Amino acid sequence: LAIHERLPSEVNRLLEERARHELNRRIIDDFGHAISDVSPSVPAVDAVKDKQRVLVLGMPGAGKTTFLKHLALRNLAGREENARLPIFVFLREYAASGCGTLLDYIASTFADCGFKDATPFLESTLRGKQECLILLDGLDEISHAKQEDAVRQIAKLTKKFPRNQFIAACRTANYLGQLEGFSELEIVEFGVQQVASFANGWFGEKADLATHFLADLRRHAGLQELATTPLLLALLCIGYRRNQRFPDQRSLVYLGCLYALLMEWDSSRQIRRDQLVEHFDSESKKTLIAKVACDTFCEDELFFSETDIIRYLDLNAKALPIADGLGNLVLREFVEHHGLLVERAQGVYSFSHLTIQEFLTAFHLSRGQSQEVLGNLSAEFWSDVRWSEVVVFLGGLLSRADAFLISLRNTAKAGLADKGLTHFLYGHDLPEPAEEYSAREKTFGEPGAWRAWFRWKIFEYRLHKASYGARSVDSVAVLAQSCVSDLLMKILELRDPSSPSTAGSRPLNRALRETLEGAPPPQRKGLSEEDLEALYRYVRMTAAILDIVGSGARVAPTLKTELAIDLSHPSTTAWDVKVTAPHNRLGA
Repeated sequence: LAIHERLPSEVNRLLEERARHELNRRIIDDFGHAISDVSPSVPAVDAVKDKQRVLVLGMPGAGKTTFLKHLALRNLAGREENARLPIFVFLREYAASGCGTLLDYIASTFADCGFKDATPFLESTLRGKQECLILLDGLDEISHAKQEDAVRQIAKLTKKFPRNQFIAACRTANYLGQLEGFSELEIVEFGVQQVASFANGWFGEKADLATHFLADLRRHAGLQELATTPLLLALLCIGYRRNQRFPDQRSLVYLGCLYALLMEWDSSRQIRRDQLVEHFDSESKKTLIAKVACDTFCEDELFFSETDIIRYLDLNAKALPIADGLGNLVLREFVEHHGLLVERAQGVYSFSHLTIQEFLTAFHLSRGQSQEVLGNLSAEFWSDVRWSEVVVFLGGLLSRADAFLISLRNTAKAGLADKGLTHFLYGHDLPEPAEEYSAREKTFGEPGAWRAWFRWKIFEYRLHKASYGARSVDSVAVLAQSCVSDLLMKILELRDPSSPSTAGSRPLNRALRETLEGAPPPQRKGLSEEDLEALYRYVRMTAAILDIVGSGARVAPTLKTELAIDLSHPSTTAWDVKVTAPHNRLGA
């Protein structure tokens, strides 16, 4: 009887112990720069061919929508062995449609194309031998309030019509494991050959320009990283075609592409149009579309009715040198001439891509905004992940980013202090293995910089241990995708020349392993879901700060180092905003 009562708990204890051991081992592999364990990549079309339920994950601009459209065209053209009838669904349009079910929304899109009362046909087709391919794009572009309903509707559709193939797409960082029964695949970044193939196709007959583009790309390590993302590569091509050179910062790349879209969108396609609105120059267009992007993004509006977008345009155009009440023509300019706004369905508009809306929001915020506005943005970012891209873009657009970075740092530290979680960061003397490694002659970088990196590794380890088994997966998910350690190494100029790459450094991995074993994490007892959420937010904000610092933003060199070292230290004392650039006699 005693054995019978104790056996389940003993088995659970052993399983948990084994799981924790495996988790600790994987921390070294994934976060300690040990030997890389990268799964082999396969062509995307082959990866989804034999799977009935697939979720395609990817970073912003990775080509998720393009891939789904490619699948639709392949099936329509009969290029698949068992071609299916593709049905493409923009989930954010469904969320805004007011339709009761996903099937009702699909039927309404058939009606928009002249096929009225399509529901019986759809149900018959979805149940029949001619299986369909249901492509569900943009799960991450639905507001949090409506995302649960969308997931529920997808589940109902898959259960009702199981013979069909369902492929959904979502940003990696926004996916929280909602879709049960879906195989998860992630779009990998472009390699060298794919970038070259894309560029040669983009520039077409201008082979010399493509050659110069690829040669210049090889000389800019930062831009090579951008070029691995299809959307950013396309924007690089647009900007390069116009300027014949690359700017140095990511935000400036987008800025150059914005100019290209505003001034050369039609000319690149050899189209000449008459101007619809007099005196509506490119600078006015840039100012107006950025203000509208910021207003709509603040309200979490990713798409809008024709009436609403015209109202936004009319309201914000009053300060421009154009006649009043021309919002309908202004809308046509942005849709037909520049492609910045698109009509998703009859009378429903959005920005051409979420990343474009995010960049334009940052562009508006960068133009003469007060410290109060930057402080408000820091607070918004702490509570809402939507602002991640906007914050990073803004850091690169500001004439001086020091004050903004200090505001972000103060907000992040205050958030941990409010929850009493600063003990997760490591402020004590490091264990002996870490101190010995930091002092090695063959290690590049100041010992203090290595100490900051080791302290951050301890924080990552503690967060993994503390969140193990919790219902919330946010903290683990963001940490698994976190590049904080890599950013720290880049900013603090840390590397180990004893190996071709730090990732393969045995002394570093050994020191890290012994450090983690010598610095046990705080107890899990009493840690709530709200606490885990605060820790997750801290990692997210820290990654954004270091992303800005490491991307060539205009920041005082001393502040870069101070921030990199401070973010892994438990000190929460608020920093004063430092004015590092002297004013002239105009006070500017």
